[in-house]
Amino acid sequence: MEISSTGLQIMAASATWRQQTICIHCQLADSDTHPAIPRYHALMSVTSAACGLRERKKLQTRDRLVAAALKLCDTNGFEATTVEQIAAAADISPRTFNRYFATKEDVVLAPIEDMVAAVRTELKAAPHTGDELATLVDVHRKLMTTDHASVDLARFEAMNRIMQASPAVSARSMEMSDYKTASLTEALAERMETTPDDLRVRVIISTWTAMMHLAMEKLGTDGPAMCAHALDEAYAALRDVVGTDAKG
Repeated sequence: MEISSTGLQIMAASATWRQQTICIHCQLADSDTHPAIPRYHALMSVTSAACGLRERKKLQTRDRLVAAALKLCDTNGFEATTVEQIAAAADISPRTFNRYFATKEDVVLAPIEDMVAAVRTELKAAPHTGDELATLVDVHRKLMTTDHASVDLARFEAMNRIMQASPAVSARSMEMSDYKTASLTEALAERMETTPDDLRVRVIISTWTAMMHLAMEKLGTDGPAMCAHALDEAYAALRDVVGTDAKG
């Protein structure tokens, strides 16, 4: 029994390193009401210590699916890759695939879900400085320039290559923009102790989103460091344009 307990502790430590702040919230979205939200999404940010063995296994299965999908689609092309091939590479059945992702596009775009979840987690833990836009910039810079357990930038780069080559993936990414905006708006509103429809919250999120789009253009060509630098430049340009510190 002691060996079994030790084994579980090792598994828990491994899960902490890879996914220290995310448990996948396995919630079946209503595809008719919320078509832009993936079937399984990472919205529940908790410490991995709260995740049981079953949840860790789900994380591992999801991780294999995402890795397989990105590798196959990046190598062979999105349209030439089938769900059956992705499932086989992840050593699961196509039926199990559908328990995690509703479409092939969704598994390829999973890094976006992971980034949103990581931003929410880091935002919640960040100190209150009175400048929420600057905090969002700092959070994203941290995620792009450190070995963060829940964000794999190599996967993000592969996703971007696939998205640029596939109109279907690009279109799905645009559909998911509402999900990203809603998720981060909710997190920021909670942090500011207000409601998501507060104009201050909406302005901050809209501004941050525009800066991120500019910065992410650098990820595929120049790598994470230049992406972070581009984000800093965009924020500096904003301050210069508005003639203020753009306080949140």
